[in-house]
Amino acid sequence: MWRAAAVVKGPARALCRAPVRRAVSVAVTPGAGLADERVDTRVAGLGPGQPVTLRAVVSDERGCLFQSCAHYRADGRGELHLGTDASHGGNYTGVEPMGLFWSLAPAVMERPYQRLVPRSTGAPMKVEMLVHQGHSRPGAIHGPVMAKAEVERWFTAPGVRRIRLKEGGVRGSLFLPPGDGPFPGVIDMYGDEGGLIEFRSSLLATRGFAALSLPYFDFEDLPKVMKELKLEYFEEAARFLQRHPKVKGPGVGVIGTGKGAELALSMITFLPEVVAAVCISGCSSNTVADLHYGEITLPGLRFDMNKVALDRVLGVPVLGGGEIKAHAHAQEHSWGKIQEFLHLHLG
Repeated sequence: MWRAAAVVKGPARALCRAPVRRAVSVAVTPGAGLADERVDTRVAGLGPGQPVTLRAVVSDERGCLFQSCAHYRADGRGELHLGTDASHGGNYTGVEPMGLFWSLAPAVMERPYQRLVPRSTGAPMKVEMLVHQGHSRPGAIHGPVMAKAEVERWFTAPGVRRIRLKEGGVRGSLFLPPGDGPFPGVIDMYGDEGGLIEFRSSLLATRGFAALSLPYFDFEDLPKVMKELKLEYFEEAARFLQRHPKVKGPGVGVIGTGKGAELALSMITFLPEVVAAVCISGCSSNTVADLHYGEITLPGLRFDMNKVALDRVLGVPVLGGGEIKAHAHAQEHSWGKIQEFLHLHLG
């Protein structure tokens, strides 16, 4: 005789638990640091092999938006480390711990070819770091935001003093490191954009230099345009810095970019106060504006527009090439070498 058996179904009891995935997070350390120092960026809580787009976004003081992006895949633990993991696309490829910073460019709605130049040294540049789901092309609409963090990039350190100058004919800002000193003195100049640009001087002061950010036109009562220049102005600045009680001496250095590099060459050639010069992206001759020193005149060499890479349709100069990744690596390497060079010759 068969015995019937009834099976009664009750609430199922899980014999094993499914793994609980952590919330996605992105960590950037240090969260606040100097602009010439590297950061460490890590993402956690992703699925194994999950594709994501990392993006950096920042606005300058004028409200212009800059951004960059790169494509990554999580490892078997659902983690990413920009110091060891390679980007597979976006604005750069390969292992680039600082790639999201040096590849920042104007957003698609902004005027192209603008430079991200800090105009104020008293406030940090705030960069938002975002993790988006999936891979998306630069300039395209990105996937949902999975995590974000903010990092502050400072161009000055606690204790650095900024002194605005109106000393005789000299204009500009003097940045002094914390402490009693004396410190090696450096004059810092930029190119034909004019005005007062302070961020490099401020960073030099954080590295132990008394740095004078020196404008030479289009600032306060200086000439509005760069028609002609007098080396006596730069001589007065060199003597002011040399004699400052916080400056070590006996000589001072100069660092210049563009037209400022040409002036740096002229200063170390004619001025005994200047004993070291760093020239960045400048010509080996005096260009555009005549340079006078006493009875000496160095004529400003003019550009032969017939030889420029000139767009025949638009009638404007075109970009001459260059590789942003190689430039970024060279710039990072040269910044350390510049400081070594100045310390070597200025003490």
